[in-house]
Amino acid sequence: MPYLGDIVIAAGVAVRQARAAGHSRLTELRILALHGLLHLAGYDHESDHGEMARLERRLRQRAGLREGLIERAS
Repeated sequence: MPYLGDIVIAAGVAVRQARAAGHSRLTELRILALHGLLHLAGYDHESDHGEMARLERRLRQRAGLREGLIERAS
């Protein structure tokens, strides 16, 4: 498999966002990692007419994760 890049998550930001969203730091880290992985796979929620948002929503539901970054920004 080709190297796609790195996902870097700022711990302090994850803690702050977790508090604001009302869930654990671990849950926020999972949400951020999923979002980053989709970007590494080539998705761009700012230009793909909702494709990334739909896929992220499906994957979050399978993983038992609630609202993600795209919904929070809307």
